Amino acid sequence: MKTKEIAIRNINTKFEMEKLLGHCRNKTFFIKLEPKQAKHIKISSILSKLHSRLLFIVNEEWDIEMGCKMKKELNFYSTKVKKIVLICLISAMWIAPLVPVVLADETSISITFDPDGSVDIDVTPKSYDFGAVLAGTWKNTSGSEFTLFNNGTIAMDTQIKSNATTDSTEMSLDNNGGPGNNAYSIYTDNLGADGYITNAYGGDFDSALPAVSGSKGFDLHLNIGSSLSSNFSSQRTTIFLQGSVS
Repeated sequence: MKTKEIAIRNINTKFEMEKLLGHCRNKTFFIKLEPKQAKHIKISSILSKLHSRLLFIVNEEWDIEMGCKMKKELNFYSTKVKKIVLICLISAMWIAPLVPVVLADETSISITFDPDGSVDIDVTPKSYDFGAVLAGTWKNTSGSEFTLFNNGTIAMDTQIKSNATTDSTEMSLDNNGGPGNNAYSIYTDNLGADGYITNAYGGDFDSALPAVSGSKGFDLHLNIGSSLSSNFSSQRTTIFLQGSVS
């Protein structure tokens, strides 16, 4: 294979270098460039245009000789370059998964709500007959005769009151547990805060009865006043129970 020798002199620009080398495309060539003439000629920007050449570069200056006699050495460097490129590509493949990639987007809905619970109070039995009760005495239920229920969805507090008189109005409710003439009082037993029942709702007799069929048994004590103005017939009164959110 013939070697074409090109003596390069007075080449001061990159354009002149490209123009000269353009005549050597796809040919084996030999370049001799004196360092003092080449030190200002940078080749990094023209390498991509010289695909048919193998260039051995030192500090980006054309300051060494090369040609066919260096074919083996050039092949060595060409192979080395290919390996370096391959390594770079493999490295890029390993690094790529580490780079965050946004594959989704999101938006939102704002909702507002007010969670409400409810109480559902009940009591059994609905009535009770104390029978004959002598003046100045107590008569009581026993064994948790009554059962208080909360069938609601939230814990319940319980308030209790009674009518101020019997239905006949012949006897009156005493709120303090000391009934006098023609009077009576009623006391709770086994609730959370037992006391005398008055004719108006006041404090809680029981607190925080659990929801969903929470229940509690209790009793009632009846106290008849110390004196009666008459032998009254059977008297009746009503006790009310109120449930509220605990």
